[in-house]
Amino acid sequence: MMSENEAPGLSLNAANEQPLTSLLTTPYRWDGTDTPSRTGEDLAGYDGDTGIREFLVTKHSPGYLSYGPYLEIGKDASLERLIFFLDATNLKYLDDAVFEVDIVDHAAGGKNLVNPLVVYVKDLLNKNIACNVYLMRKVALTQGMRIESRVKVHGGGDVRFYGLFYGIHYL
Repeated sequence: MMSENEAPGLSLNAANEQPLTSLLTTPYRWDGTDTPSRTGEDLAGYDGDTGIREFLVTKHSPGYLSYGPYLEIGKDASLERLIFFLDATNLKYLDDAVFEVDIVDHAAGGKNLVNPLVVYVKDLLNKNIACNVYLMRKVALTQGMRIESRVKVHGGGDVRFYGLFYGIHYL
């Protein structure tokens, strides 16, 4: 069992246990193309931007598919919800790493706020392509933090990043 002093973790396809019940919880949402990237490409649709960023093993080099949004925390709060919306296809070998997600305090030099989650091909079997990642327990946020959520692709499959959601409860 995790102590209160340990960093909370992230989980593949397991919903957060903390319900959003407070009127003081503010939702934030970013499309997959709203944050910077160092690999992949933004997909264009019939009428322009789809909001989806895609990494293709045959076309791109591994690296950060998304990082940011560098949300500045103006007063003490708690991150109640965190969801990375992703899918993965073209998976090859069971032990290949597909992607890694984490959340850090950029103002503190990239200090981890949660334990990073590395997702392997074997983790995605029977997941029906969708592989959303959820926060397992709320995270304390303090004034002055700059929150950065990152998706790093490793090359074990094609990955699409659809977006990111935060639910922050201001104290």
